[in-house]
Amino acid sequence: MMIIIISILFVIIIKNSYSNPIIKTYPVVDLLENIPLNTFVIELTNSSNKLILINLNEFETKLFSIINGNIYTKDLIDREEFIDKKYCLDKFYCKIELQILVDDGLAYWIIPIHIIDENDNKPEFAKNEIELKFVENVSNGYKIYFEGAKDIDEGKNSEIRYILDCSNTLNNNNNNEILYLNQSSINCYPLFELILISKSSLISLSNNFDKLALKFNPSLSKINIENEYKFIIYAIDNNQYEKQLINSMNLFIKIEEKDKNFIKFLLSEYEFIVLLNETLNKNENLIGKIHAISNNPSDLIYYKILSNNNKTNLIKINSLTGQLNFINENNIKYINNDIEFIVEAYLLLKDKNFKKLKTQIKVKIYFRYLHLLKNISFEFENILLNNQNYIYQLNNNSNCFFINKNIKINEKLLKISLISYYYPNDKFILSLENYFNTFSLIPFSSSLINTYIIKLNQQLISNYTYLLNIQIKHKLSQQYLPNLLKIKLIFLMIL
Repeated sequence: MMIIIISILFVIIIKNSYSNPIIKTYPVVDLLENIPLNTFVIELTNSSNKLILINLNEFETKLFSIINGNIYTKDLIDREEFIDKKYCLDKFYCKIELQILVDDGLAYWIIPIHIIDENDNKPEFAKNEIELKFVENVSNGYKIYFEGAKDIDEGKNSEIRYILDCSNTLNNNNNNEILYLNQSSINCYPLFELILISKSSLISLSNNFDKLALKFNPSLSKINIENEYKFIIYAIDNNQYEKQLINSMNLFIKIEEKDKNFIKFLLSEYEFIVLLNETLNKNENLIGKIHAISNNPSDLIYYKILSNNNKTNLIKINSLTGQLNFINENNIKYINNDIEFIVEAYLLLKDKNFKKLKTQIKVKIYFRYLHLLKNISFEFENILLNNQNYIYQLNNNSNCFFINKNIKINEKLLKISLISYYYPNDKFILSLENYFNTFSLIPFSSSLINTYIIKLNQQLISNYTYLLNIQIKHKLSQQYLPNLLKIKLIFLMIL
């Protein structure tokens, strides 16, 4: 707002004074940041011109002053602060412009000033320390990527070189010695190599760091590989004329032993559903397949069911393929319970005298009768909150509703609750098949299953009757019920 007001005043002054003010742009002035107060910047004039420094960005009159036709600094200038507060016209080249009004609008002078970076910021790492984990027998050249450092200085001052110190100690070497090392590592090669992947950019000063990677070459080393290493990464800036600035980060390396043999299931848990007709028969029903893998494709994996009870007697597993089958050997007429059991997959290790390597997983099987899934009913509830809007049900058992046509957009009209008599805890999904633009069908809450809301999406123009078709899907079985729920909404003027 202050900038707008000042700009308007400036335009008014010029218009009231001269129709064609003289606009002069001076050559760029280089000004080093952090220079002492009252430092001379530039001589504007040696005459008695009336000069007004315009405070367009609310920093000009705070940091600069005009004395006897010359510009001086009156406060410390911090280039990084200028960039952070967006005073600079360009992030990569911090240039500002001072605007001078001369003789009440006779002329207008622009003084561009380049704020030269001083190497006053040392590199900063994203973290003080990090931990990297390698597996001992990975192939040579395996890399782990991580964030390095950044330097918010400008140009060469912002460039960083890195030295990886693999002396296996966290006691820093003498920084002066590190500064003059013309190498990228100390006692690291060939086991470890530090690689600069990409450099940070000034586009995002707050969270943009160099991207580094540590390369691990286990088979190139002629010495035994240890379980842990403690390294230091040094980041050194590139000041060519003054003392370079340095910072460091601790790097902890762990070398983990790889399990030569493993076995695991593809999923964390298996669930299957068996859809049944009205009566059971002796036919074998395929349920599904569970599958485990090992690190050796030639391994022969065996499967077995661990639980042993009446329920699991209905389930058989192929010991070689993991195929589950439902077999009604006892001619059971009806099954009402879900079955949960544990399956073990195992292999025999030949090189360890056929020692068993095993893993276990939980399997759950749901039984649902198609004819019982269809046994559902609905309850309707008026949930209009505005007393001026009304909705009437034709009768208690009817799916027909009369609604005031002046109802507002986004109003919730009706709550629908689906009730399943035989499977009350199963979830059913209701979806609208028509009038998508006019209405929407949304869940009532995350805590209540099978309860939905009909909502009005757009304003009604005239009296109208809508016959909504709602499809019903059983989530567990992914089966659509054959009958649609039909709801008639009649909008009219209700007095």
